[in-house]
Amino acid sequence: MKKLHVLIAAAALLMSSCSPIIRTPEEFSSGITDYSTFAKKGFFITESNSVNFDYQPIGSVYVKQQAGYEVLSNTTKQKVYSDDVIGGKSTEDFNTLKIGSKFIPLDINRGLKEIHFQSEKSGANGIINLKITHWNGGYSITGMAIKK
Repeated sequence: MKKLHVLIAAAALLMSSCSPIIRTPEEFSSGITDYSTFAKKGFFITESNSVNFDYQPIGSVYVKQQAGYEVLSNTTKQKVYSDDVIGGKSTEDFNTLKIGSKFIPLDINRGLKEIHFQSEKSGANGIINLKITHWNGGYSITGMAIKK
């Protein structure tokens, strides 16, 4: 019986010593998203889903950005040759992107300018229920475009 306990303890020790300990650094950030530039233009933005004035709903509006490298030019066509299952040859055109070396970081202000532009383009002069969602490497901004 003692041999069984020793064997189980040894197996548990062996299994736990083989798994690496993953340590991630602490992440801490803070800041403010400034809506005042839009208010100065007469554009209303609120994170609230209800307001105390009448409005006409225009539509849902969203922006999504993923950090990455800039695209240098338009897509180019690339021919891809492949053998199909039966043995025939086929040719297909695929679009390929030319990726540059300049990294484009996340920019919430750029997203806010775009959601403002899209809202005004549709005839809105405000957004209610604005939500900014962050994830690793990206964010999305959603809301309801309205006309006061």
